[in-house]
Amino acid sequence: FQDLRSAISDCHVLVIHSALWALDTPEDALRTALVEWVRTELDSGSTLFFPMFNFAFNSGGDFDLETLVSDVGVLPHWILDAFPQARKTPHPYYTFVGIGPRYEELASFMDLSAFGPKSQFGWLDEINAGYLLFGTSALTQIHYYEELANVPYRFHKDFAGLANFGSGPRPVTSRMFVRDLALD
Repeated sequence: FQDLRSAISDCHVLVIHSALWALDTPEDALRTALVEWVRTELDSGSTLFFPMFNFAFNSGGDFDLETLVSDVGVLPHWILDAFPQARKTPHPYYTFVGIGPRYEELASFMDLSAFGPKSQFGWLDEINAGYLLFGTSALTQIHYYEELANVPYRFHKDFAGLANFGSGPRPVTSRMFVRDLALD
């Protein structure tokens, strides 16, 4: 992982998507290497974001930031375990674990639109964040550009429920530009 810095030299806000099982590396060795790489990035002043997406809210469930479990892998949990200063951004399904000096900027986006211009993904585009994909080709940021282009195979859908972002449950409605499943 140490060689990555030369490939991403101009990026100091990075989003790391992962499917670690695809790397075919023993878990302990992979965890140790990734945590060490994150320490090096933090020492260089980088801010890192790890998707911790959970789609229970979209299926009618409640959201609780404190007890959230990732639907998209173990890496955000490893980061939370290894770095006490790592925190979760408050979104009912597109939560990130963030760490570094620019964490608060992303965490301040309480626009509950998933992909709109004032969303977390809008901010990541605005600051020209970098992306690393470990074992995956999935990149959620693409949905921001699909909404921007108003592609014909997606439409806006509202999701409503109770969300606890740290000060107790409250009703919230979030909008996502979802794929039209009838076109599949």
